[in-house]
Amino acid sequence: MSIERRLVLWTVLVPTLAFLGFTGAAGYPATPSSSSLGAPVIEDIEGLGGDAGAGTAPLQILVDTEGMIAYYSARDGNMEIYSMNVDGTEQKNLTNHWGAERSPDWSHDGRKIAFYTNRDQNFEIYAMNADGSNQTNLTNHRSAEILPSWSPDGTKIAFVSYRNGREDIYVMAADGSNQTRLTTDRSVDISPEWSPDGTKILFASARDGNFEIYVMAADGSNQTRLTNNLGEDLDPVWSPDGLRIAYTAKPEKNKEIFVMDASGANQQNLTNDIYDEFHPNWSPDGKQITFTANRGGEVNIWVMDADGMFAANLTNRPEWDFHSDYSPQCGGATHCFHNFPKATSGTNGTPSGP
Repeated sequence: MSIERRLVLWTVLVPTLAFLGFTGAAGYPATPSSSSLGAPVIEDIEGLGGDAGAGTAPLQILVDTEGMIAYYSARDGNMEIYSMNVDGTEQKNLTNHWGAERSPDWSHDGRKIAFYTNRDQNFEIYAMNADGSNQTNLTNHRSAEILPSWSPDGTKIAFVSYRNGREDIYVMAADGSNQTRLTTDRSVDISPEWSPDGTKILFASARDGNFEIYVMAADGSNQTRLTNNLGEDLDPVWSPDGLRIAYTAKPEKNKEIFVMDASGANQQNLTNDIYDEFHPNWSPDGKQITFTANRGGEVNIWVMDADGMFAANLTNRPEWDFHSDYSPQCGGATHCFHNFPKATSGTNGTPSGP
């Protein structure tokens, strides 16, 4: 299969095809009825749940509920952008449209959310107010545009466009004007992510045979490879202090959440289990990472400590939930998630259930 075809399967036509590996030869699980929907819960992890007196404690999350997380979900029959409190409560459909809406990204003042949608027959970059109002097409181009990323000062949006016959990184003004190509390699470049200071952009590229993490200056110059692995590396995202990068890696059969230094050194597997985990995103204080996982047989948004410990299921739905993104601030709190009880035993967030 060509790199271009693999990318289409990954990001453009059906991003959820990544989950075919989750369910074995049977493919996707059946979509459950709405009567089976459950409330958000926090699940025990190995070494934390179990019988009383076993020297363990239940996992707890203390949060400032004014913080928000955006994500997209298939729970209403098609992909929609949702928001929820950082503890998983008050899950709300923001887009309410027949089209497929994906990959929300908050502006850094918290007032707007960018996303991509096929409501205009091809994928376009849209922006809306944080409450879902004023949904506006920014790119207005006949080709596919996907995966928006706001600059820290809110004046620009990086995105991926297929307008030159392959996926390249572009940047535009926040109103959609001045669309400028940044990458011109003959291969596939995707997943742009601005550095906290706005001087650099991370991205994933297949230019060296498989997807690796790269960084470039915000004007597209000085494109430098950070990873050099046999498996694919995707979905890079900076820590709030700019010192670390979380990303999706596939070192063997399944996808895992990794972190590394901003230089590419000290690559570490945080999840290290039998499930597929991807699309990491840092909390505003850098203490936690949300991600998408198929743990327990359902595809949900999870959160863990930034060292990979103490994972909790935030959405806890039988449908598919993907691609979480924190709002820039959490109600002025020092941090959003904190005080996970420590246990006498336990590993990297592996749930005790099936």
